[in-house]
Amino acid sequence: MSDNGEGPFRNRIVGQGVKPADQFLANPSNFRKHPQIQRDAMRGALEEVGWVDDVIVNLRTSEQWPDGERGVETLVDGHERVWQALQHNNAPVPYKEVDLTPKEEAKVLATFDAITGLAEIDAAAFADVLRDVDTGSAAIQEMLAAMAEEAGIDGMGDDWQRESFDGLIPQTADSVTGQSEKNGQWFYVEFYEDEGTWEELRSLLSPYQKGQSMHELDRRFFEAMVRGYLATL
Repeated sequence: MSDNGEGPFRNRIVGQGVKPADQFLANPSNFRKHPQIQRDAMRGALEEVGWVDDVIVNLRTSEQWPDGERGVETLVDGHERVWQALQHNNAPVPYKEVDLTPKEEAKVLATFDAITGLAEIDAAAFADVLRDVDTGSAAIQEMLAAMAEEAGIDGMGDDWQRESFDGLIPQTADSVTGQSEKNGQWFYVEFYEDEGTWEELRSLLSPYQKGQSMHELDRRFFEAMVRGYLATL
Protein backbone atom coordinates (compact mmCIF):
# COMPACT_ATOMS: atom_id res chain seq x y z
CA MET A 1 0.00 0.00 0.00
CA SER A 2 1.35 3.42 -0.92
CA ASP A 3 1.71 6.38 1.41
CA ASN A 4 -1.47 7.97 0.05
CA GLY A 5 -3.48 5.05 1.39
CA GLU A 6 -4.71 3.55 -1.87
CA GLY A 7 -7.13 0.66 -1.45
CA PRO A 8 -10.34 -0.04 0.48
CA PHE A 9 -11.03 1.51 3.89
CA ARG A 10 -8.18 3.97 3.43
CA ASN A 11 -7.93 7.00 5.67
CA ARG A 12 -8.69 10.11 3.62
CA ILE A 13 -8.31 12.56 6.51
CA VAL A 14 -5.15 14.60 5.96
CA GLY A 15 -5.40 17.35 8.57
CA GLN A 16 -7.49 19.19 11.13
CA GLY A 17 -7.78 22.52 12.87
CA VAL A 18 -10.03 25.27 14.18
CA LYS A 19 -10.84 28.58 12.47
CA PRO A 20 -13.57 31.28 12.48
CA ALA A 21 -16.81 30.46 10.72
CA ASP A 22 -16.33 33.12 8.05
CA GLN A 23 -13.18 31.35 6.84
CA PHE A 24 -15.17 28.46 5.36
CA LEU A 25 -16.42 28.30 1.78
CA ALA A 26 -19.81 26.71 1.17
CA ASN A 27 -20.02 24.03 -1.48
CA PRO A 28 -22.02 25.25 -4.51
CA SER A 29 -23.25 21.67 -5.05
CA ASN A 30 -24.65 21.32 -1.53
CA PHE A 31 -28.28 20.32 -2.07
CA ARG A 32 -29.48 20.05 1.51
CA LYS A 33 -31.99 22.56 2.85
CA HIS A 34 -32.45 23.17 6.55
CA PRO A 35 -36.01 23.74 7.87
CA GLN A 36 -36.43 25.98 10.88
CA ILE A 37 -37.07 23.12 13.28
CA GLN A 38 -33.70 21.60 12.33
CA ARG A 39 -31.96 24.94 12.68
CA ASP A 40 -33.50 25.48 16.10
CA ALA A 41 -32.52 21.97 17.22
CA MET A 42 -28.96 22.42 15.94
CA ARG A 43 -28.64 25.74 17.73
CA GLY A 44 -29.96 24.16 20.92
CA ALA A 45 -27.44 21.32 20.70
CA LEU A 46 -24.52 23.67 20.07
CA GLU A 47 -25.56 25.99 22.88
CA GLU A 48 -26.20 23.26 25.45
CA VAL A 49 -23.38 20.84 24.59
CA GLY A 50 -21.01 22.43 22.07
CA TRP A 51 -18.94 20.85 19.30
CA VAL A 52 -18.73 17.05 19.29
CA ASP A 53 -17.81 16.59 15.64
CA ASP A 54 -15.79 18.45 13.03
CA VAL A 55 -17.07 19.87 9.78
CA ILE A 56 -15.31 18.48 6.70
CA VAL A 57 -13.28 20.55 4.21
CA ASN A 58 -11.98 19.24 0.89
CA LEU A 59 -8.56 20.64 -0.05
CA ARG A 60 -9.10 19.88 -3.76
CA THR A 61 -5.44 19.53 -4.71
CA SER A 62 -5.98 16.81 -7.33
CA GLU A 63 -5.13 17.72 -10.92
CA GLN A 64 -8.57 16.42 -11.83
CA TRP A 65 -10.01 19.65 -10.48
CA PRO A 66 -10.36 22.30 -13.22
CA ASP A 67 -8.62 25.64 -13.04
CA GLY A 68 -10.43 27.98 -10.68
CA GLU A 69 -11.51 25.09 -8.44
CA ARG A 70 -8.24 23.32 -7.80
CA GLY A 71 -6.85 24.22 -4.39
CA VAL A 72 -10.04 26.04 -3.34
CA GLU A 73 -10.79 24.58 0.07
CA THR A 74 -14.53 23.83 0.16
CA LEU A 75 -16.97 22.36 2.66
CA VAL A 76 -18.36 18.90 1.98
CA ASP A 77 -20.17 18.48 5.30
CA GLY A 78 -21.24 20.83 8.09
CA HIS A 79 -22.85 23.74 6.26
CA GLU A 80 -25.56 24.23 8.88
CA ARG A 81 -23.10 24.11 11.77
CA VAL A 82 -20.92 26.73 10.10
CA TRP A 83 -24.01 28.87 9.48
CA GLN A 84 -24.95 28.62 13.16
CA ALA A 85 -21.42 29.68 14.16
CA LEU A 86 -21.68 32.67 11.83
CA GLN A 87 -24.84 33.77 13.65
CA HIS A 88 -23.04 33.34 16.97
CA ASN A 89 -20.44 36.08 16.66
CA ASN A 90 -18.40 34.24 14.02
CA ALA A 91 -17.55 31.49 16.52
CA PRO A 92 -14.55 29.23 15.85
CA VAL A 93 -15.37 25.93 14.14
CA PRO A 94 -13.38 22.67 14.42
CA TYR A 95 -12.73 21.04 11.06
CA LYS A 96 -10.96 18.11 9.47
CA GLU A 97 -9.44 18.11 6.00
CA VAL A 98 -9.80 15.54 3.25
CA ASP A 99 -8.39 15.63 -0.27
CA LEU A 100 -10.92 14.27 -2.75
CA THR A 101 -11.22 14.26 -6.53
CA PRO A 102 -14.32 15.84 -8.13
CA LYS A 103 -16.04 12.46 -8.45
CA GLU A 104 -15.19 11.51 -4.88
CA GLU A 105 -16.48 14.82 -3.56
CA ALA A 106 -19.76 14.34 -5.44
CA LYS A 107 -20.10 10.86 -3.93
CA VAL A 108 -19.53 12.18 -0.41
CA LEU A 109 -22.05 15.00 -0.92
CA ALA A 110 -24.65 12.49 -2.16
CA THR A 111 -24.15 9.79 0.46
CA PHE A 112 -22.56 11.07 3.69
CA ASP A 113 -25.70 12.16 5.56
CA ALA A 114 -27.97 9.84 3.60
CA ILE A 115 -26.17 6.69 4.76
CA THR A 116 -26.42 7.80 8.39
CA GLY A 117 -30.14 8.39 7.91
CA LEU A 118 -30.66 4.75 6.89
CA ALA A 119 -30.01 3.56 10.44
CA GLU A 120 -33.02 2.05 12.21
CA ILE A 121 -34.00 2.82 15.81
CA ASP A 122 -34.00 0.21 18.55
CA ALA A 123 -37.07 1.47 20.42
CA ALA A 124 -36.11 0.06 23.84
CA ALA A 125 -32.56 1.42 23.68
CA PHE A 126 -33.79 4.79 22.39
CA ALA A 127 -36.34 5.05 25.22
CA ASP A 128 -33.54 4.50 27.74
CA VAL A 129 -31.49 7.25 26.11
CA LEU A 130 -34.43 9.65 26.07
CA ARG A 131 -34.93 9.28 29.82
CA ASP A 132 -31.40 10.59 30.34
CA VAL A 133 -31.82 13.57 28.01
CA ASP A 134 -31.95 16.91 29.81
CA THR A 135 -32.50 19.85 27.48
CA GLY A 136 -34.17 23.24 27.66
CA SER A 137 -34.46 23.45 23.88
CA ALA A 138 -38.07 23.18 22.72
CA ALA A 139 -36.86 22.32 19.22
CA ILE A 140 -34.78 19.39 20.47
CA GLN A 141 -37.70 18.15 22.56
CA GLU A 142 -40.00 18.36 19.54
CA MET A 143 -37.53 16.51 17.35
CA LEU A 144 -37.02 13.75 19.91
CA ALA A 145 -40.77 13.43 20.51
CA ALA A 146 -41.30 12.96 16.78
CA MET A 147 -38.54 10.35 16.66
CA ALA A 148 -40.06 8.55 19.64
CA GLU A 149 -43.46 8.49 17.99
CA GLU A 150 -41.96 7.16 14.76
CA ALA A 151 -40.17 4.44 16.74
CA GLY A 152 -43.45 3.45 18.40
CA ILE A 153 -42.47 4.65 21.87
CA ASP A 154 -45.60 5.57 23.83
CA GLY A 155 -46.00 7.58 26.99
CA MET A 156 -42.75 9.51 26.94
CA GLY A 157 -44.67 12.67 27.76
CA ASP A 158 -45.82 11.13 31.04
CA ASP A 159 -42.43 10.49 32.62
CA TRP A 160 -39.81 11.91 30.28
CA GLN A 161 -37.98 14.70 32.12
CA ARG A 162 -41.11 15.41 34.13
CA GLU A 163 -39.00 16.81 36.95
CA SER A 164 -37.89 19.71 34.75
CA PHE A 165 -41.37 21.24 34.89
CA ASP A 166 -42.99 19.37 37.74
CA GLY A 167 -45.56 21.56 39.47
CA LEU A 168 -45.91 23.90 36.51
CA ILE A 169 -47.99 21.54 34.40
CA PRO A 170 -50.94 19.94 36.23
CA GLN A 171 -50.37 16.23 36.81
CA THR A 172 -54.00 15.09 37.04
CA ALA A 173 -57.36 16.17 35.72
CA ASP A 174 -58.41 17.07 39.25
CA SER A 175 -55.59 19.60 39.68
CA VAL A 176 -57.02 22.22 37.35
CA THR A 177 -60.49 23.03 36.11
CA GLY A 178 -60.89 22.56 32.40
CA GLN A 179 -58.06 20.19 31.62
CA SER A 180 -59.44 17.89 28.96
CA GLU A 181 -58.55 15.50 26.21
CA LYS A 182 -59.81 15.90 22.65
CA ASN A 183 -58.87 13.27 20.10
CA GLY A 184 -55.63 12.52 21.92
CA GLN A 185 -54.62 16.17 22.22
CA TRP A 186 -54.38 18.26 25.35
CA PHE A 187 -54.62 21.76 26.65
CA TYR A 188 -54.11 23.33 30.05
CA VAL A 189 -56.56 26.08 30.96
CA GLU A 190 -54.31 27.32 33.73
CA PHE A 191 -51.88 28.63 31.12
CA TYR A 192 -54.44 29.87 28.63
CA GLU A 193 -56.25 32.02 31.19
CA ASP A 194 -53.07 34.12 31.37
CA GLU A 195 -52.82 35.65 27.89
CA GLY A 196 -49.36 37.07 28.54
CA THR A 197 -47.93 33.69 29.48
CA TRP A 198 -49.64 32.05 26.53
CA GLU A 199 -48.13 34.57 24.12
CA GLU A 200 -44.67 33.98 25.58
CA LEU A 201 -45.14 30.23 25.16
CA ARG A 202 -46.56 30.62 21.67
CA SER A 203 -43.47 32.55 20.57
CA LEU A 204 -41.46 29.36 21.12
CA LEU A 205 -43.56 27.31 18.71
CA SER A 206 -42.37 26.26 15.28
CA PRO A 207 -44.21 27.68 12.23
CA TYR A 208 -46.14 24.40 11.93
CA GLN A 209 -47.31 24.53 15.53
CA LYS A 210 -48.26 28.21 15.27
CA GLY A 211 -50.91 27.16 12.77
CA GLN A 212 -52.67 25.10 15.40
CA SER A 213 -55.34 26.30 17.78
CA MET A 214 -54.11 26.58 21.37
CA HIS A 215 -56.82 24.08 22.30
CA GLU A 216 -55.55 21.60 19.71
CA LEU A 217 -51.87 21.74 20.55
CA ASP A 218 -50.35 18.27 20.77
CA ARG A 219 -49.39 17.48 24.36
CA ARG A 220 -45.80 16.64 23.40
CA PHE A 221 -45.42 20.00 21.66
CA PHE A 222 -46.94 21.77 24.63
CA GLU A 223 -44.56 20.13 27.07
CA ALA A 224 -41.57 20.85 24.83
CA MET A 225 -42.70 24.45 24.57
CA VAL A 226 -42.98 24.75 28.35
CA ARG A 227 -39.46 23.41 28.79
CA GLY A 228 -38.19 26.09 26.44
CA TYR A 229 -40.19 28.71 28.30
CA LEU A 230 -38.78 27.61 31.66
CA ALA A 231 -35.28 27.91 30.27
CA THR A 232 -35.92 31.63 29.66
CA LEU A 233 -36.98 32.39 33.25
